[in-house]
Amino acid sequence: MWDEPSGLYCDYDYVHHRVRHYPFLTTFYPLWTEIATPEQAAAAVRNLKRFEQPGGLQTSEFRSGDQWDAPVGWAPLQWIAVEGLRRYGYRTEADRISRNFLSMVLLEYEKHGDLEEKYDVSRRSDEVLRGLHYGYHSNEAGFGWTNAVFTALLDQLPAHGQHELLKH
Repeated sequence: MWDEPSGLYCDYDYVHHRVRHYPFLTTFYPLWTEIATPEQAAAAVRNLKRFEQPGGLQTSEFRSGDQWDAPVGWAPLQWIAVEGLRRYGYRTEADRISRNFLSMVLLEYEKHGDLEEKYDVSRRSDEVLRGLHYGYHSNEAGFGWTNAVFTALLDQLPAHGQHELLKH
């Protein structure tokens, strides 16, 4: 599923025998599972700009109105991408993405008193419903995976990063 020209892991269409060129955050799964070569990991990291937004990583770069596309960011995908980056030594990138996601979630928690299922990472907001046409038309509060990912990402930040994030 590695596509050398794009520097991304892609889905493969077995019916039509071709790579599906739809850049998706799951391109970081092979880093998380540590099956990527160092060269493939470096190429995937060069593609971070396709996904990185002020509040973390968007699921894809396309705005289709689906909850699985831009500008939506899901906590489990943040964690998998960050863990994959860490496993290949990209700590600076992992810490930056963690801080961006954590600060957004914390800001929204302070406004509303709960953690949400998904976020608009481009606007740093838990208000995701206005642009959704496909998928769930709600944003579930108190979602377990957001709670767990928040804790895991916070625990992995260096102590000074944790302090900086929580000091306000």
